[in-house]
Amino acid sequence: MPKPTYASVTEQACTCDYLQKAADDPDNPIVFHERTGEFQFTYQESDHEGRPMLVIYHCPFCGGAAPESKRALLFAVIPTAEEERLAEILAPIRSIEDALRLLGTPDFDGFVGSRQHERDGKPPTRERRRQIRYEKLSEVADVWIDESRDGRVFWQLQGKYVGKREEGTG
Repeated sequence: MPKPTYASVTEQACTCDYLQKAADDPDNPIVFHERTGEFQFTYQESDHEGRPMLVIYHCPFCGGAAPESKRALLFAVIPTAEEERLAEILAPIRSIEDALRLLGTPDFDGFVGSRQHERDGKPPTRERRRQIRYEKLSEVADVWIDESRDGRVFWQLQGKYVGKREEGTG
């Protein structure tokens, strides 16, 4: 098993079985999510879609790694030929305005935030940037285009969700 996160210090699996015991207890906020193979800490209901949760990567008692997530299996794999086709379409885009002119109205146009925690003596930061998303340019990939503070853009491809939608989620 590879290390669960960049910050993980071990690949050794949990040996005490605490996470499974906690998930088996209906009064415990730890659950096992069958489709992703993840143990998750669930929060009370909120205004968010579905139920907010935090993936657990390590057992809080023995420190061992939780089982490897199967989350990636819920998204389409983007074939190299499709990635190259989209890269060719996206190559001339240097700004959000270029994307809007070349690709038309996006399926999402808004702002997203990111948070960088304190690390290596640098203070925590928060950033908001404009993001547009196209969901109809490909059968298997969504195209996300983000604008940085200096106006430059970068794009990424995300495999479309192929898993079954759960009850109560969008």
